[in-house]
Amino acid sequence: MSEGSVFVPGSDGRACAVYKDAKGNTRYLYAETKTEVRRKLRQALKDRDEGLIPPSKMTVANLLDEWLEDMGGDVSHETWLNREGFVRLHLKPELGTKRNSAR
Repeated sequence: MSEGSVFVPGSDGRACAVYKDAKGNTRYLYAETKTEVRRKLRQALKDRDEGLIPPSKMTVANLLDEWLEDMGGDVSHETWLNREGFVRLHLKPELGTKRNSAR
């Protein structure tokens, strides 16, 4: 199951795909047809391989890490260290685990 499997598990007729995420956890996707669930599986595997986090799993800590990484070459090292310290000491402990609540 290294790249995922597609099957129709139960009586409801929905198709299911199963795959391993970047952390090795088993993930399931569902859709009305095998074609649709294969499309979802391909996208999930592509996102996994590119290191992308699904919006529903994105936390403030993930966003802040990306922000710090993106600014790396645009500011002085001293400025980056100042911002990294602020994020690590003040923002992540209070807000780091918050997720997007809009759905």
